[in-house]
Amino acid sequence: MSADKKSRLFLLCLGSVVAVFGLSAVFQIVMILSLNWCCEAYGKINPGDAADKKGAADDIARVIRVFSPALIVEQWARAPFLFFDGSLDTAKLEYAADDYLISYIQSLASEKENKESSLAWEEDADALVPELRFSACMRLMSDRAAFYQYVLHLPYLAETYQRCVVWQCRRALDELRRDVDLQKSADLGPAVEAEANLLLAEQINNLGDLYVAHGKYQIAERAYADAVASVESACRLDPIDYNYEVLESRYLIWSKYLARINKEEEARQVLERMLTTFSWAG
Repeated sequence: MSADKKSRLFLLCLGSVVAVFGLSAVFQIVMILSLNWCCEAYGKINPGDAADKKGAADDIARVIRVFSPALIVEQWARAPFLFFDGSLDTAKLEYAADDYLISYIQSLASEKENKESSLAWEEDADALVPELRFSACMRLMSDRAAFYQYVLHLPYLAETYQRCVVWQCRRALDELRRDVDLQKSADLGPAVEAEANLLLAEQINNLGDLYVAHGKYQIAERAYADAVASVESACRLDPIDYNYEVLESRYLIWSKYLARINKEEEARQVLERMLTTFSWAG
């Protein structure tokens, strides 16, 4: 083969690689903007307006039905990036995160068809991430939420992602509580359930941070309180030093936030509750 032909072949291969990566980037941008538009339309509705909320959820679900095949195409387009990284495990986590998000959004709709589709996407995601990798997938999704919030400035998409993470963590915790074999294990059961409570608390706290960033101060206060309650459950199940260290940090976050929004009396009460808890724990 002549040098000229080799050069043309090299340029053709290089152009193909650049085209594939370029298409992947374009697909990802389109998908992100489409999702943000859906989440913004849903998020702008007055929470008290149940009829509009239901209608918007159904509209989003219909958009998602169109979006789902496009997502599969986008996942294939994203594959070069993931496999270039050399990690099949990373690819599974990425794809599971997409599936969990679709499952969550479809669950918001009232149509029976969407509910069934939501369960199907959820089962697909569960198959991609065994129990030991579930927490890694949730943290990946939380990182995405932070990226959309603080880098791309897409607050509605960021909040939807983080709400999805909390929703999935609650579902996983409920499944653990219904696992008869696990509950029969006096040693393993409490430790596993405590770990699930810690993961839930971590993600609720992250959601609270997003609420603060979006000016939703009242619901942020409830989120920080819920995070403390989850860690308290973990401490009751598995009273090790690490869990109490996490509990102390959550109490302090909650108290500092209350002081920040000029609720000094409530902040003082939280600190007193913390001291009472730790004196009781010894």
